[in-house]
This record gives sequence, structure tokens and C-alpha cells, in this order.
Amino acid sequence: VDMTWKVYLRSSAFLTACCAHFCHNWGWNLLLSWLPKLLHSRFDVGVTMTGWLLLIPYTLTFAASNLGGHIADHLLKERHWPLVKIRKLMQSIAFAGPALSMLLLMWIPGTGVIPGNDREGGQGEGADGEEGVVDAGEG
Repeated sequence: VDMTWKVYLRSSAFLTACCAHFCHNWGWNLLLSWLPKLLHSRFDVGVTMTGWLLLIPYTLTFAASNLGGHIADHLLKERHWPLVKIRKLMQSIAFAGPALSMLLLMWIPGTGVIPGNDREGGQGEGADGEEGVVDAGEG
């Protein structure tokens, strides 16, 4: 199989990996820039405590990555699951985590995650997808 750079850069697998990598980095950048402002403006958390609270997502990511690796190894070696099935399971779990986190934010008053509860006031339900990002981060 002749794999030139042109073929490689145009492959759907490569473009998909680039898109996933971009989205992942965008999410972490958003978390890093938005969370301190949210904690200070909505919950009056000081700078020092904000720093400690910002450790939580990174610590949980480290723990979940290691736990997921051990579970995947167990499923592969002990249970003899196919690798594709393990990857799909782990990716489903990885997508469910942020989704559940956003659902949990609905019960924290003043975060702006629930559509229409802050400043939107019925100005168009088309912006609901951006409500948790745009509205909650503004002071």
C-alpha cells in the first residue's frame, strides 16, 4: 500500500482524528477560561479556592483515564472482548461523562445552563445550544 502524504492528509480517519482532537482541546480551553470566572462571579469563590477547585476536573480525568485503561486491559486479556467493542464502550463512557455533568449543572441555581433562566427571556430558542457556554460565563 502506497501511502503518500496527500493520501494520508485526505483520509477520513485522519480528518476525524483531527476534528476530535480540536474539539477535545477546545473543551479543555473553555473549561480553563470559563470555570474561574463562573466560580468568582456566580458563587463568590476567591482566587485561591478557585485554584483548588480547578484541580478537580484534571484529577478526575487522570483517575478516570487510568481506571479506564485497567478496565480495557481486563476486558481484552481476561474476558477476550474484541478490541473494537472495548473502544466503543470506552468512548461511549467518555461521551456520557460530560453530558451527565451538564445535566447536573441544571440543578445548580444561577449557572445559566437551563435555557431561558437568565437573560435569554424568550428571545429565540435557537440559541439554547449556546446557553450553557455563553450565558453562564458572562458576569
